[in-house]
Amino acid sequence: MTYFETRKFHYSDLPRLYDICLKTGLMGSDASHLYQDKELLGHLYVAPYAVKEPALCTIVTGNGMPLGYVCGTADSIVFEKECQENWYPVLKDRYPQAHTDDNRMDAIISRLFYQSTLLPNIDLTLYPAHLHINLLPEAQGKGLGGKCLNIALQILIKKGVTGVYLTVFIENQRAIRFYQKFGFSEVSRNPYALVLARTLN
Repeated sequence: MTYFETRKFHYSDLPRLYDICLKTGLMGSDASHLYQDKELLGHLYVAPYAVKEPALCTIVTGNGMPLGYVCGTADSIVFEKECQENWYPVLKDRYPQAHTDDNRMDAIISRLFYQSTLLPNIDLTLYPAHLHINLLPEAQGKGLGGKCLNIALQILIKKGVTGVYLTVFIENQRAIRFYQKFGFSEVSRNPYALVLARTLN
């Protein structure tokens, strides 16, 4: 029998969080086959959050083993500036800028390190925070995602944050329905993804 619980992030969790990020990187399913570099997704979507704002990173465990997480930032503008100055330059040294004709997933993701901003075109004064939530399949459907999300929302509320957003692929209807139950609604979209947001009070 698996005993699930949530706890705070510890730096020793980082290798496992990289693995979870990759194995949930295809709309909640394993994206390992899409990437040659198995750390690439984690460099962008989990490690900087866990390292820079560990208080906002909650871990889901099953019998003590990390199976998922929620991470994020209370101030997306400040976080983006910090990454542009101190996180992406190191990654640029490791990953030369891929040609725009290179459609491998490694190239697509690594090109993001070279963008001037990764922030969405929304009102960040209304929704300054953003989150990422990923659970391995064995931890899904048990209410753990909702528990993690509520923990993160309460942390943001205690910090006085006015609103929060997250991004989800348009095809991931299950995730969209999940976030809508927690008061998120669409504020922006592109051909591939929606930005969902909600106010906090």
